[in-house]
Amino acid sequence: MGTADRGHADRLVEDGELIEPHLRREGLERPELEMVVREHGVESLSGVRLAVLETDGSISIVPMGARVVRTAKHIRQRRKR
Repeated sequence: MGTADRGHADRLVEDGELIEPHLRREGLERPELEMVVREHGVESLSGVRLAVLETDGSISIVPMGARVVRTAKHIRQRRKR
């Protein structure tokens, strides 16, 4: 997948909306992403707050009702920028 080669994560879904250009760029198809969403226990894309293709090729899913928690590691990384 393209993201692993570029070294950065890519958003595929945000607030239930599919980001088609990102999906195409990564060579993924909607049915593949929908399968991953269901594997994470979310019924449909409309229930996804955020889906990210990570640098290692895995897809992270954050459901709509999930609380976002920043860890100390992420805070330190943000401060360095």
